[in-house]
Amino acid sequence: MSANKKNSEDLVQKRMLDLRENTDFFMTVFKGLLGYAIIAADFDGNVLAYNEGAKLLYGYERDEIVGRENMEIFFPAAFLEGGGLQTIFNELIEKGSVSFETEKLRKNGQRFPAKCLFTQTKSNDGRIVGLVEIVEDLTELKFAEHELRTLNAELEKKVMERTAWVEDERKKAEASEGRFRALLESATDAVIGIKPPGEIYIWNKKAEEIFGYSSSEAIGAVLHQLIIPRKYREKHAEAVKIFFSTGTGNVIGKTVELEGLRKDGVSFHLELSLSAINVQGAWHSLGIVRDVTERRRIEEEIRQNLDEVERMNRLMIGRELKIVEMKKEMVSLKAKVKELESAH
Repeated sequence: MSANKKNSEDLVQKRMLDLRENTDFFMTVFKGLLGYAIIAADFDGNVLAYNEGAKLLYGYERDEIVGRENMEIFFPAAFLEGGGLQTIFNELIEKGSVSFETEKLRKNGQRFPAKCLFTQTKSNDGRIVGLVEIVEDLTELKFAEHELRTLNAELEKKVMERTAWVEDERKKAEASEGRFRALLESATDAVIGIKPPGEIYIWNKKAEEIFGYSSSEAIGAVLHQLIIPRKYREKHAEAVKIFFSTGTGNVIGKTVELEGLRKDGVSFHLELSLSAINVQGAWHSLGIVRDVTERRRIEEEIRQNLDEVERMNRLMIGRELKIVEMKKEMVSLKAKVKELESAH
């Protein structure tokens, strides 16, 4: 054995002895910390102490490391070539402790992610006698983080797909609603929709024209308070209440003539076709309304004309009967005249 090598080994042994005698290292660091690799070394990197946790983490036996190896054995070559270990020592002397994440190296050559904490060790008289490295294996944590990132990516993908589907369905719904709205607005009859408790939610342009209320005035209003004559409102309110409970009513599925009320207070005749629609468990009603005022006027004119024709027919028939009677009287008179002439 060369003199230099022997001197180096003696120095390491002296520092190990100094560590044991002048610090409370073994009391504070090594006691029961199997979940962490704890290594004590001098600032030349010589390993002075090595706990059971380090053995489990790195795979080296204590006798293979303590007093025999340098801390460099636990770091990848690229880290050492970049001056990483010396940088740690420099910062440690300056700051007292250094914490960072890096890759460490096991005996079998396997790399693993680790969190390292380097701290100074001092003697009882305050001298810096070395350092302690505490290492936590982050393999499971990094795996969990990777799994979490994967799950988050999958979740984000599903959210994006769901968002795209919702957006597509929204566009379809808007297109469908647009077509429905176009049909409503182009209808030649008033279309009125009501939902519980009797609130108007559909009111097309023809409804505006017939009743005189704009869409903004009608939507949200209670139907019977808006377009039903006062004398019928109570009865209508009772019928609507039953309908919303059962989906049935006397005029559901029928076409009937009723009396309506315009915004200006004028009542008029209307024709109503009413249907029931179940929307998510709630009964709604859709009414098709036609103003039959003009039809009623024409029908009345026709009735009056028919009455006049009937009267004229009766007059003409009476006249014809009178003429027939007169003809009969003339025939009778002629016969009497002839009898008189024959007598002379």
